[in-house]
Amino acid sequence: IKSDNNGEMLVHTVEQFFAEELPYKDAKDPAVRYQAMKQAVLSLSRTPDLILIDGKARIDLPLAQQPLVGGDGKSALIAAASIVAKVYRDAWMRYLDALYPEFDFKTHKGYPTRRHLKVIQERGPSPVHRKSFSPVRRFFAERILE
Repeated sequence: IKSDNNGEMLVHTVEQFFAEELPYKDAKDPAVRYQAMKQAVLSLSRTPDLILIDGKARIDLPLAQQPLVGGDGKSALIAAASIVAKVYRDAWMRYLDALYPEFDFKTHKGYPTRRHLKVIQERGPSPVHRKSFSPVRRFFAERILE
């Protein structure tokens, strides 16, 4: 997100509880991502002159926007934002790992490992798992059938 000659970047997360309440089938639905981006823009200290978007959709805001498919390969700002987001995600996974070490969050970086999935299957999900995450849905469906 760029405003005037000074770039402003912030990391905006969508809590899994909020994502679960959105009217989409899956919290990974791109509409959830665009809702988070809209909230991030609305959280900026200044109104941006231009919003660069990595993707083809626009945010539902009356502001100048430039969607770029493959944006991290076409824009240094989008590439930098992607790196910041990944560093933030990795730090968040380490934090969650400290709270719930049995789930091994620190090694999967947002993408579940076999060990992580096995723990969900054996022990059930942690409080931070999305109910729409298919292994979590399966866990509860299997318990209902028992």
